[in-house]
Amino acid sequence: MTNRSSKLNVPGELKVWDATPRAQAAPVRAAGRTQLHPASVPGFSTLDLGELFNRTHDSMLIGGGDDASFLTWFTQDEVLADKVPFLVRRTGSDVVVSANNTTNVFEISGIDASAEAIHLLLWGYNRPKSARFTITFTDGTFQECELPLKEWTTLDAGAAFDFQNTVPEFKHAAITQHEIRITPGGNKISRIASTDGAFGLIAITLGPARQK
Repeated sequence: MTNRSSKLNVPGELKVWDATPRAQAAPVRAAGRTQLHPASVPGFSTLDLGELFNRTHDSMLIGGGDDASFLTWFTQDEVLADKVPFLVRRTGSDVVVSANNTTNVFEISGIDASAEAIHLLLWGYNRPKSARFTITFTDGTFQECELPLKEWTTLDAGAAFDFQNTVPEFKHAAITQHEIRITPGGNKISRIASTDGAFGLIAITLGPARQK
């Protein structure tokens, strides 16, 4: 199945909350545009979050309360993980993560595209358990899911990418790949929302599901 997106360069917006639960939090960021771009791999579209990133990968405490951050980073704009292309930012603000290193609650709207799966690059911190997402469709229906997270400083297997950490004692600065399979129905994705989880977001791609 290929990505049925018929509309690219779609304006959207992102809102980031810095407290949990969401009902008790006020948005601290609501700016920028999301854009879908055809990837180099047929059938996939990468979601450009360039205007929406709120921190840099080398920010202090980017991985929790231990002063750790990414010492090394990507060297090209489009990267592959298990044959899935991802668009990453290499300079300036390049990640979506809680400003106070706690629960990363955000909402990306205005997507208006169809896909078999949503692919994500994340890193988990503060001994994370899982990330919870709600996918809303253009007809008002929604799908909820939970993704298992792993601690980025200790992950020695299963990482999509593993960079150098700014804290020498930490041997890893690991990024993991995740997939949200969309329930069949033909509806376009309108909004992707994170409702819980201690993690940082690097990239999102829409397209076919990975073969298992």
